[in-house]
Amino acid sequence: MSHRYKSPEVNEYFLRLFAGLATPQFEVDKGTIATSVTRLERLVRDADAFIGVYPFPSDTDPTIDRLRAESRYFRVELDLADPAGKPAIALIDRRYGAVLRPPPAMIQVRFRAQEVVPDIGMPGEAEFKLRLAEFCSRVEAARRYSLSRALIRGTAPRSASFCRLTMETTTATPLGT
Repeated sequence: MSHRYKSPEVNEYFLRLFAGLATPQFEVDKGTIATSVTRLERLVRDADAFIGVYPFPSDTDPTIDRLRAESRYFRVELDLADPAGKPAIALIDRRYGAVLRPPPAMIQVRFRAQEVVPDIGMPGEAEFKLRLAEFCSRVEAARRYSLSRALIRGTAPRSASFCRLTMETTTATPLGT
């Protein structure tokens, strides 16, 4: 999972929307070492899916320079997620506009940060849930495909189950932090 650490209310809101659809399992980068692009590529490649939550700071004027600065690591993550060929979803603050453009195959959901209020539904929440369900279906299909390939090769665990969706995702931190 890629996200902005300083926006926990937005991160928690979208995680709550996943409840009932999936039980994501995250590989967490605590931000104690510099970001390595190679390490991020490996994390994305080894994950079942990619989830990006991209809020813009509410206390910042959304000038083009600020939008670019705030999204520089998000853009790197989106660039890494695309060639991995994993199911992916990007939940993006509308203020980013064309500065953050996920690849066409990635599910994209734009939101208004001022409408993200913990424990209160947003006007577009029903649509968000539909998009999240579509994403979960893609993850499930990709997992089934991977399992079938592993079974053909004789490398799959015999107890693999798809009763509940579980995803591993990545979290990145800025270089040098």
